Amino acid sequence: LRNESGSAYAGGVRFADRLSEQLTLTAQIDTVPVNRVLAAMDRLGLAEVTGKDQALRLRQALGVDGLVVGSITGYDPYDPPKLGLNVELYLDPRHESAAFDIRKLSRAASDRDFRGDLAGYHHTDQPVSSLSTFFDAAHPAVQDRMAYYAKHRGTDYGLTTADPRLYRISTDLYTDFVAYEVCGRLMHAETQRIDRTRAAAARPRVDASPQMAAQNRRQ
Repeated sequence: LRNESGSAYAGGVRFADRLSEQLTLTAQIDTVPVNRVLAAMDRLGLAEVTGKDQALRLRQALGVDGLVVGSITGYDPYDPPKLGLNVELYLDPRHESAAFDIRKLSRAASDRDFRGDLAGYHHTDQPVSSLSTFFDAAHPAVQDRMAYYAKHRGTDYGLTTADPRLYRISTDLYTDFVAYEVCGRLMHAETQRIDRTRAAAARPRVDASPQMAAQNRRQ
Protein backbone atom coordinates (compact mmCIF):
# COMPACT_ATOMS: atom_id res chain seq x y z
CA LEU A 1 0.00 0.00 0.00
CA ARG A 2 1.23 3.49 -0.83
CA ASN A 3 1.75 5.76 2.14
CA GLU A 4 -0.18 8.99 1.46
CA SER A 5 -0.95 9.69 5.11
CA GLY A 6 1.78 12.25 5.73
CA SER A 7 3.12 10.08 8.56
CA ALA A 8 6.48 8.37 8.19
CA TYR A 9 5.30 5.66 10.61
CA ALA A 10 2.49 4.31 8.42
CA GLY A 11 3.91 1.08 7.02
CA GLY A 12 2.35 0.08 3.71
CA VAL A 13 4.12 -3.29 3.64
CA ARG A 14 3.12 -4.06 7.22
CA PHE A 15 -0.52 -3.30 6.54
CA ALA A 16 -0.42 -5.31 3.31
CA ASP A 17 0.72 -8.26 5.42
CA ARG A 18 -2.29 -7.74 7.72
CA LEU A 19 -4.68 -7.61 4.77
CA SER A 20 -3.17 -10.77 3.35
CA GLU A 21 -3.60 -12.56 6.69
CA GLN A 22 -7.24 -11.53 6.92
CA LEU A 23 -8.00 -12.59 3.35
CA THR A 24 -6.42 -15.96 4.07
CA LEU A 25 -9.10 -16.46 6.75
CA THR A 26 -11.71 -16.36 3.99
CA ALA A 27 -12.68 -19.85 2.86
CA GLN A 28 -11.48 -20.80 -0.65
CA ILE A 29 -9.12 -17.82 -0.92
CA ASP A 30 -5.36 -18.30 -0.84
CA THR A 31 -2.94 -15.39 -0.82
CA VAL A 32 0.65 -15.12 -1.96
CA PRO A 33 3.26 -13.70 0.43
CA VAL A 34 3.70 -9.93 0.27
CA ASN A 35 7.44 -10.36 -0.29
CA ARG A 36 6.62 -12.24 -3.51
CA VAL A 37 4.54 -9.27 -4.62
CA LEU A 38 7.41 -6.92 -3.82
CA ALA A 39 9.82 -9.14 -5.79
CA ALA A 40 7.48 -9.03 -8.81
CA MET A 41 7.24 -5.24 -8.51
CA ASP A 42 11.02 -5.05 -8.47
CA ARG A 43 11.26 -7.14 -11.65
CA LEU A 44 8.74 -4.84 -13.33
CA GLY A 45 10.58 -1.73 -12.13
CA LEU A 46 7.62 -0.57 -10.03
CA ALA A 47 8.41 1.34 -6.87
CA GLU A 48 4.67 1.44 -6.13
CA VAL A 49 1.36 0.77 -7.86
CA THR A 50 -0.26 4.07 -8.78
CA GLY A 51 -2.77 3.19 -11.49
CA LYS A 52 -4.81 0.63 -13.38
CA ASP A 53 -2.20 -0.29 -15.98
CA GLN A 54 0.45 -0.99 -13.34
CA ALA A 55 -1.99 -3.03 -11.25
CA LEU A 56 -2.99 -5.16 -14.23
CA ARG A 57 0.66 -5.72 -15.20
CA LEU A 58 1.48 -6.77 -11.66
CA ARG A 59 -1.51 -9.10 -11.41
CA GLN A 60 -0.52 -10.78 -14.66
CA ALA A 61 3.13 -11.07 -13.62
CA LEU A 62 2.11 -12.74 -10.37
CA GLY A 63 -0.26 -15.12 -12.14
CA VAL A 64 -2.96 -14.58 -9.52
CA ASP A 65 -6.73 -14.33 -9.95
CA GLY A 66 -7.05 -11.10 -8.02
CA LEU A 67 -4.93 -8.24 -6.73
CA VAL A 68 -5.76 -5.74 -3.98
CA VAL A 69 -3.89 -2.43 -4.18
CA GLY A 70 -4.37 0.90 -2.49
CA SER A 71 -3.02 3.55 -0.16
CA ILE A 72 -2.95 4.61 3.47
CA THR A 73 -4.67 8.00 3.53
CA GLY A 74 -4.55 8.76 7.26
CA TYR A 75 -2.62 7.42 10.23
CA ASP A 76 -2.37 8.29 13.93
CA PRO A 77 -1.17 5.50 16.27
CA TYR A 78 -1.94 7.33 19.51
CA ASP A 79 -5.07 6.64 21.57
CA PRO A 80 -7.61 6.92 20.04
CA PRO A 81 -5.85 5.55 16.92
CA LYS A 82 -6.96 6.53 13.43
CA LEU A 83 -6.38 4.79 10.11
CA GLY A 84 -7.69 5.74 6.66
CA LEU A 85 -7.45 3.51 3.59
CA ASN A 86 -8.28 3.40 -0.09
CA VAL A 87 -8.24 -0.10 -1.60
CA GLU A 88 -9.10 -1.43 -5.07
CA LEU A 89 -9.73 -4.96 -6.34
CA TYR A 90 -8.44 -6.04 -9.76
CA LEU A 91 -9.57 -9.41 -11.12
CA ASP A 92 -8.54 -11.65 -14.01
CA PRO A 93 -10.95 -11.02 -16.94
CA ARG A 94 -10.90 -14.76 -17.67
CA HIS A 95 -13.20 -15.17 -14.66
CA GLU A 96 -15.92 -14.30 -17.15
CA SER A 97 -16.65 -18.02 -17.45
CA ALA A 98 -15.21 -19.21 -14.13
CA ALA A 99 -17.35 -20.88 -11.48
CA PHE A 100 -16.31 -18.57 -8.67
CA ASP A 101 -19.17 -18.23 -6.19
CA ILE A 102 -18.86 -15.71 -3.35
CA ARG A 103 -21.82 -17.38 -1.64
CA LYS A 104 -19.40 -20.17 -0.70
CA LEU A 105 -16.95 -17.76 0.92
CA SER A 106 -17.12 -17.32 4.69
CA ARG A 107 -14.98 -15.39 7.13
CA ALA A 108 -14.42 -16.41 10.73
CA ALA A 109 -16.36 -14.34 13.26
CA SER A 110 -18.17 -12.47 10.52
CA ASP A 111 -21.71 -11.24 11.03
CA ARG A 112 -22.16 -10.28 7.39
CA ASP A 113 -23.96 -12.33 4.77
CA PHE A 114 -21.84 -12.31 1.60
CA ARG A 115 -23.63 -13.59 -1.46
CA GLY A 116 -23.42 -13.47 -5.24
CA ASP A 117 -21.25 -14.91 -7.99
CA LEU A 118 -18.69 -13.39 -10.33
CA ALA A 119 -20.01 -11.88 -13.53
CA GLY A 120 -18.07 -11.14 -16.69
CA TYR A 121 -16.02 -7.98 -16.92
CA HIS A 122 -13.52 -6.49 -19.29
CA HIS A 123 -10.23 -4.66 -19.14
CA THR A 124 -11.92 -1.26 -18.97
CA ASP A 125 -14.03 -2.32 -15.99
CA GLN A 126 -11.01 -2.55 -13.67
CA PRO A 127 -10.87 -2.09 -10.75
CA VAL A 128 -14.05 -4.09 -10.27
CA SER A 129 -14.57 -2.83 -6.72
CA SER A 130 -13.09 -0.06 -4.61
CA LEU A 131 -13.36 1.16 -1.06
CA SER A 132 -12.44 4.38 0.70
CA THR A 133 -12.82 4.39 4.47
CA PHE A 134 -11.53 5.99 7.66
CA PHE A 135 -11.47 4.33 11.09
CA ASP A 136 -11.40 6.59 14.15
CA ALA A 137 -11.36 4.63 17.42
CA ALA A 138 -13.14 7.54 19.12
CA HIS A 139 -16.23 7.06 16.95
CA PRO A 140 -19.04 5.07 18.62
CA ALA A 141 -19.68 2.94 15.53
CA VAL A 142 -16.02 1.95 15.32
CA GLN A 143 -16.02 1.19 19.04
CA ASP A 144 -19.01 -1.12 18.55
CA ARG A 145 -17.20 -2.95 15.75
CA MET A 146 -14.06 -3.25 17.90
CA ALA A 147 -16.12 -4.73 20.72
CA TYR A 148 -17.64 -7.27 18.34
CA TYR A 149 -14.23 -8.14 16.90
CA ALA A 150 -12.62 -8.45 20.33
CA LYS A 151 -15.42 -10.67 21.62
CA HIS A 152 -15.21 -13.11 18.73
CA ARG A 153 -11.48 -13.04 18.11
CA GLY A 154 -9.78 -12.38 21.45
CA THR A 155 -6.03 -11.84 21.36
CA ASP A 156 -2.91 -13.92 21.14
CA TYR A 157 -0.83 -11.60 23.28
CA GLY A 158 -1.03 -13.72 26.44
CA LEU A 159 -4.08 -11.85 27.69
CA THR A 160 -7.05 -13.75 29.07
CA THR A 161 -9.73 -11.21 28.19
CA ALA A 162 -10.94 -9.87 24.87
CA ASP A 163 -11.20 -6.29 26.11
CA PRO A 164 -11.84 -3.95 23.15
CA ARG A 165 -9.82 -1.24 24.91
CA LEU A 166 -6.71 -3.26 24.10
CA TYR A 167 -7.29 -2.47 20.44
CA ARG A 168 -6.91 1.23 21.19
CA ILE A 169 -3.68 0.70 23.11
CA SER A 170 -1.92 -1.72 20.76
CA THR A 171 -1.14 -0.46 17.26
CA ASP A 172 -0.75 -4.05 16.04
CA LEU A 173 -4.15 -5.08 17.40
CA TYR A 174 -5.84 -2.01 15.94
CA THR A 175 -4.23 -2.68 12.55
CA ASP A 176 -5.52 -6.28 12.70
CA PHE A 177 -9.01 -4.99 13.44
CA VAL A 178 -8.96 -2.47 10.58
CA ALA A 179 -7.63 -5.11 8.16
CA TYR A 180 -10.51 -7.39 9.17
CA GLU A 181 -13.06 -4.64 8.59
CA VAL A 182 -11.56 -3.56 5.26
CA CYS A 183 -11.55 -7.12 3.91
CA GLY A 184 -15.17 -7.60 4.93
CA ARG A 185 -16.26 -4.30 3.40
CA LEU A 186 -14.38 -4.98 0.18
CA MET A 187 -16.11 -8.36 -0.11
CA HIS A 188 -19.45 -6.66 0.53
CA ALA A 189 -18.75 -3.99 -2.12
CA GLU A 190 -17.94 -6.72 -4.63
CA THR A 191 -21.14 -8.57 -3.75
CA GLN A 192 -23.17 -5.41 -4.37
CA ARG A 193 -21.46 -4.92 -7.75
CA ILE A 194 -22.29 -8.51 -8.70
CA ASP A 195 -25.91 -8.10 -7.62
CA ARG A 196 -26.23 -4.96 -9.79
CA THR A 197 -24.66 -6.74 -12.75
CA ARG A 198 -27.00 -9.71 -12.41
CA ALA A 199 -30.04 -7.45 -12.00
CA ALA A 200 -29.12 -5.51 -15.17
CA ALA A 201 -28.64 -8.74 -17.12
CA ALA A 202 -32.07 -10.00 -15.97
CA ARG A 203 -33.98 -6.94 -17.24
CA PRO A 204 -36.08 -7.54 -20.39
CA ARG A 205 -34.59 -6.03 -23.50
CA VAL A 206 -36.61 -4.01 -26.01
CA ASP A 207 -36.02 -4.64 -29.70
CA ALA A 208 -35.29 -1.20 -31.10
CA SER A 209 -35.21 -2.32 -34.78
CA PRO A 210 -37.17 -0.16 -37.28
CA GLN A 211 -39.51 -3.07 -38.01
CA MET A 212 -40.37 -3.55 -34.33
CA ALA A 213 -40.81 0.21 -33.83
CA ALA A 214 -43.27 0.32 -36.76
CA GLN A 215 -45.15 -2.67 -35.36
CA ASN A 216 -45.41 -0.99 -31.94
CA ARG A 217 -46.82 2.16 -33.57
CA ARG A 218 -49.47 0.13 -35.47
CA GLN A 219 -50.49 -1.54 -32.22
